[in-house]
Amino acid sequence: MKKLLKTTTLILTCLLILTGCWDQRVFEQVGFTLSYGIEQSLNNKLIITSAYPVIGGAEKGRVDIISTETSMTRGGRTNIRMMTPKLIEGGKVQQVLISDSLAKNGIHDLLEIFQRDVTLPAIAFVVIVEGSPGELLRKANEFKTKPRVSFYIYQLLENNVKLSNIPNTKVFDFDINAFAPGLDPIVPMIKLQGEQIKVTGCALFSKDKMTGKLENKQSNLLLGLMDQLKHTDFIFSDPKFADRDGDKQGVAVTMFKSKRKIKIDFDEEGKPIVTINIKYKCNIDEFEWDDTMDPKVQKDLEKTFGADLTSMSNDVIKKLQDAKCDPIGIGDMIRARYYDYWKSIDWEEMYPLAEIKVKAEVEIGNVGIIK
Repeated sequence: MKKLLKTTTLILTCLLILTGCWDQRVFEQVGFTLSYGIEQSLNNKLIITSAYPVIGGAEKGRVDIISTETSMTRGGRTNIRMMTPKLIEGGKVQQVLISDSLAKNGIHDLLEIFQRDVTLPAIAFVVIVEGSPGELLRKANEFKTKPRVSFYIYQLLENNVKLSNIPNTKVFDFDINAFAPGLDPIVPMIKLQGEQIKVTGCALFSKDKMTGKLENKQSNLLLGLMDQLKHTDFIFSDPKFADRDGDKQGVAVTMFKSKRKIKIDFDEEGKPIVTINIKYKCNIDEFEWDDTMDPKVQKDLEKTFGADLTSMSNDVIKKLQDAKCDPIGIGDMIRARYYDYWKSIDWEEMYPLAEIKVKAEVEIGNVGIIK
């Protein structure tokens, strides 16, 4: 009995000692921001737009979109809390939407609160919007056949990352690449198009400033050059196919993970000469009815595909150099292998002058099951 009494006393004592207090927040009284839009106002301040689902039986399915003008990113939350009965929190933010016009001035300062505030998720998507993020959120919130706007955007981004159409750039990815020597970030781009939100490619950054963009097909190729392509749908529209008989004037394929080798040399003046050899495997999904089972026909197609990808990939390289954007990490490779040379140059100035050439090859793995 004494042993039981001692045990009970010990348990009660522990409960009293461990009992503490904390900030209690009733779930129904909290609004969790899922989408966070940032753009520039006419008087050069920031317009912050917050989208959060409203919790409550009578309000099921409703999303509140609130915008406010402020001089600092954090001020947006402060102002929004003064306009809503909910206690707005940002711990569930899924995407940070930044206007393309504002991104040209640099976005590191806009993302600073995600680095300082541990309650904000560093795994939120960083997304560039062609146009106004606030308008996109408000219009998309009115779509009758789509999920709630934040889930719609999240699913759109996730699916296109899986299809290697856009980079998987989260807040922490952007920060790492923006500050890593010899490396630059790229970010998904979207825009409002009628009753849809469309993925339009990726934005190119030099450090934290947007300096260019690539359309969807070019984004596929860039991810291949970055050794990040998993599989993607791709259409070849070489003029050779347009001259053939029939209504179909192209070839639709599924391209799979590439194999990449990068060779770095220097000319007599110290300019880098970079050769990127890349080999893709593909399956033919759609082509006009012909003898694609014939090995010679396949070899001819592989040669045409390779020439097309070589030309298009070199166009991508030119756009990267014009934008002073090095997402492939060529500078990082030079820093790792030739550190003395790296210290003797300004890579940001040398990168556009470097001679970078891509040589692409294609191997057809499957042409279908019909003979």
